[in-house]
Amino acid sequence: MPEGLVAGRDCVTDDDARPIRIDADSSWEGVAAEHRWLEARFGKMGEDWFPVMQVLERPALSGGGRAAHDVIRIRLRDGMLASVRFDITTWFGKESV
Repeated sequence: MPEGLVAGRDCVTDDDARPIRIDADSSWEGVAAEHRWLEARFGKMGEDWFPVMQVLERPALSGGGRAAHDVIRIRLRDGMLASVRFDITTWFGKESV
């Protein structure tokens, strides 16, 4: 199973998985990188999978502060649900330069 995903009975979920780190210089680049990762893993959006929901999580870091995790839930063409957790801490809220 790829990093960021854990197989369940009727879905693939990220509940116990280490988030997939996305490094980018801005939010625009980061979001594009997330979509490239999803399409590389699951196929074309709108044909092979469909977005269901997206949630921002802010878990506490051991050294203080908070991380930023983007959790994206999708429905695959066969009806299975998948959730992927991305670590977006390095670029969350950064504007393009």
